[in-house]
Formats: sequence, structure tokens, C-alpha cells
Amino acid sequence: TCYLAPLTEWMRQAGCAPRYTLFILGRTGTRKTTSSALALSHFGTFTGDDMPASFSDTANSVMRSAFLLKDVPIAVDDYYPTSSLQDRRKMEQMAQTLSRAFGDHADRGRLNSDMSQRAPTPPRGLAIITGEDTPNINQSGVSRYYIVEVDAENHVRIQPYNILTDSFFCTPHALKASAAQHVIIRGIL
Repeated sequence: TCYLAPLTEWMRQAGCAPRYTLFILGRTGTRKTTSSALALSHFGTFTGDDMPASFSDTANSVMRSAFLLKDVPIAVDDYYPTSSLQDRRKMEQMAQTLSRAFGDHADRGRLNSDMSQRAPTPPRGLAIITGEDTPNINQSGVSRYYIVEVDAENHVRIQPYNILTDSFFCTPHALKASAAQHVIIRGIL
């Protein structure tokens, strides 16, 4: 996803835009957030403590960020199970909004106060969502997710992972090297 994101606009113009959201699913402690931060670190300095969006944000805030972040992935962190019906509905609604927006590369049509059409602000990159549970949204919404499940049997190996997380500042250079030298790094997002 992080290597495909810079091609999003070009692929959209060619009629073959990626129409999915990467959903990293796993229980607490499986390094979902850190994996997303490593992917984002190809485009700046990110750690698991400063993700650009989360399910505690408003949907409008996340969608605005998705429009502003052109040709880069946006990570929306921490879809979690909750006993609060209100919180669960809010997160499910945001999950549905993100699924449709990134799957269709469109946003909801809106009007200004004078009833004129507001300029569209669709997402212009790709999305990575992390979560401990899959959203309870309709089949059409879930079908737009590419779900990667991380569990006790296929979690990230600690030793190489620590080397990567200790070198967050180096990852922006990896994307440049990959594009220039066609380097394939196996076992990393």
C-alpha cells in the first residue's frame, strides 16, 4: 500500500485506480499501529504515538485529511470493540464512510449555505486501518477492505522489527531507493 500510494492519481487517470483499504486486524500487542507507522515513515517521521488519524476523530476530520494527503497513505488507527453503543455506531459509521470513499474515490456531494455545489474533496491516496475487530458494516462495505490478520502464529518477528523501529528516520530513503533500484524488501509492509 505504501509503495502503491504515490501512483494513485496516475492510476486513477488511467482508469485503474486501486479501490481498497488495507485493514490490519489483530489483537492488542500484535504491532498493528507500529507496522502502519513504519509504512507511513516512507513519507515523513511517524511513530506509533503520532498517527495522523484515529477512530476517535470525527469522520469529517479524517476525510479532510484523506483529501489533503495526496499520493500518500493515511493511517486510521484503532478500530476497537467497545461496550458503548454510541461509540460503536460512530466507529461503524466512520468505517463505512472510509470504505466507500476509498473504494469509490469519491465523497458525499455537499452544498454551501447559498445552495451552490461545494467543490468535491475525495480521498487522493490510499488508507490503512488498524483494528482489533472488523466493523459491523454491510457486505458491500467490507468487500472494499483488504484484511490482513495478524495473530499469535503470524505476528511480526521481534528482532528484525526492533531494528526497523529503531531506524524510523531511515525509511523515507527506502522508498527512494526502491524506486531507483527496484529493491524488494520481503516480509515488510
